[in-house]
Amino acid sequence: MYQTIKPTLRALWSELTIDHLNLTVMEVTFLGFVGRFDEAWTALGVVCRNAQAMELHREDGSGLKDLDAQTRQTARILWWEIYILDRWYAICTDRPMRE
Repeated sequence: MYQTIKPTLRALWSELTIDHLNLTVMEVTFLGFVGRFDEAWTALGVVCRNAQAMELHREDGSGLKDLDAQTRQTARILWWEIYILDRWYAICTDRPMRE
């Protein structure tokens, strides 16, 4: 089933929205659970870069200023989830963490 929806998921990589970012995080988590760490690592790189492009990493919240309060909180939680996943995959795969 994953192979069927994979092209659709890849198409979402270029769309910078909280929902699409969250969906890609779910994909990374799934790939890790089924032992496809190299593929998960690649997808996580896209997630990290997209989150940074959306400025979710900024302490001043400038990437969140146009969002309502609930979406802003979701985005903050999502950023920290991405951050933790990146560290976890770096430890598991002995690869460098992203900055």
